[in-house]
Amino acid sequence: MNQEIKDYVWVETDDPKDNPKTYSTHKEVMEAIGDFNNGFETNYKSISEFNAGEDYREIMTPLEYTKFLNGKFSILKEQKLLGKLYECQEEIEKVLNKKNDNECAFLIKILIKLVENNLQNKNTFI
Repeated sequence: MNQEIKDYVWVETDDPKDNPKTYSTHKEVMEAIGDFNNGFETNYKSISEFNAGEDYREIMTPLEYTKFLNGKFSILKEQKLLGKLYECQEEIEKVLNKKNDNECAFLIKILIKLVENNLQNKNTFI
């Protein structure tokens, strides 16, 4: 990412493609919250109040933002892995003409279940 991260990062947490907004000072971010309050008829008086009240928006420090991005990328990798496991399961069933009677199919099912459970524990949709 070429954009310099400043002291506060406003993130649309439900849209990882959306570019975050950055603010250099606490005053700037509080002005942005004031503008948000006017536009959405809310009355947030602090960053923590804003974060607690908004499901899909969050204001973070640069360190929190880095951790957020690492978590998002981890989830995306696991979702890709799950897709590959589903494909592998289909191929095994085609090649062996059996769904449940072989060790390969059984092991793939276990792997799929492990990845699905891990993603569910991260509160994501698969």
